Amino acid sequence: MSTTAQLSSFVAAAALCALAHWAFLAMLTHLRNWWSPPPRLVARAVLNFLATVVLVATLSPGTGSQFGALTAVLLSLLGLVVAAPALDCKPHAKRAFLEWLARHNRVLGLALLVPFAVVAVVLANAPFAGVVSAAFALEIIWFLRSRRRAPARYLQLTHADIRVLEAIADGEIQAFSRRHGIHELLRTKDGRWLWRACDDTTPCPLNYYLTRLGLNTPPCCRSRLRDLTLSVSSALEAAGATYWLDGGTLLGAHRDGGELLAWEDDGDLGVLLDQKLNWDTLVAQVQKCGAEQGYHVEILTDKRYLTVSTDPPRKGWLRLLRNRMRGELRLDLVPYWRTSGVRPSMLARATPKVGLLPTADGFALPERLVLPTAAISFCGQTVASPRHPEAYLKLMYGQIAKPELMYVDPRAAGKRAHLIGDA
Repeated sequence: MSTTAQLSSFVAAAALCALAHWAFLAMLTHLRNWWSPPPRLVARAVLNFLATVVLVATLSPGTGSQFGALTAVLLSLLGLVVAAPALDCKPHAKRAFLEWLARHNRVLGLALLVPFAVVAVVLANAPFAGVVSAAFALEIIWFLRSRRRAPARYLQLTHADIRVLEAIADGEIQAFSRRHGIHELLRTKDGRWLWRACDDTTPCPLNYYLTRLGLNTPPCCRSRLRDLTLSVSSALEAAGATYWLDGGTLLGAHRDGGELLAWEDDGDLGVLLDQKLNWDTLVAQVQKCGAEQGYHVEILTDKRYLTVSTDPPRKGWLRLLRNRMRGELRLDLVPYWRTSGVRPSMLARATPKVGLLPTADGFALPERLVLPTAAISFCGQTVASPRHPEAYLKLMYGQIAKPELMYVDPRAAGKRAHLIGDA
């Protein structure tokens, strides 16, 4: 094979590998939200995967099928590493190996590629080298993206945070933190426990600390989650939208004196779609808020669902890198609309929730529980809530005095359930 042909095959394979990576990252948007990806995204990812394998097999001289198989193995293993944080987001999942992959996701991709790079160099296979080179470049970008941190800033844990930490760690906090790689935790010489605050680019790995270990939300994340929720609610109010606190955010405001739940990892708002505010207008308003405040807005049109996160907005492929993160702070904005031909009047949403009634329009609840909205105190400010918040929450969760710790592994939940105000 001529030098020109080798270079062409190298570039073509590298380009296809990058496209396969892009398609795979797009799929993770849904997995991170605990949903199955739509068929079109799955098909696109599979086709890009197969195209890369076939190209390497076709362009490789002599033993092309072997290099095609090697490419398939490489992309499959790398795909597992890339997807691990998204797959591990689901609460109560019991997958120790997947958890280990998610914890070490920043460096595992690079480590995995080393033996494949050796094979590509030793055997001098241009198309396979193109795949490995592209994968290396993508993993280096991810490593640099995830490694970047702001200067250290430490916050003191509250008494409630420490009580939960002591209960989960059986009193052996330092040993517990070493065992689970909690690098943010610091003990001062005078015995105080401090937490290294996260920043906009590298949030605390919330899903690990909350879902797996059962700790309280870190103090940095609590503060940023309050700001995010209040910012989006203010934007909706300024736009004249009918909105209300929803889900766990409403539960905390109603049950815990206007504060966040101790284990909360996201904000929840509901918003009414009507003649005044349709889906397109809502998307435009939220995107405007995101651009002004420096938030990333993710639009899942097929789910009629928006998320707003503290990860700064980015263009093109770079925005998909965030799908490899876990623990980002986000607000889920769920549109509701009036169902047609149903009496009494109901409000429906596209995504299911325990307690909501399946209908032809989606998953519904009685309108009278929500509208007209009332006011509730939340983090020192007054925001909108359903008309009957307690009835609304009982429909959503059943028992609200001591609801299930949804974001905590059952083993950890059992250890902390006796703590007053933490369960």
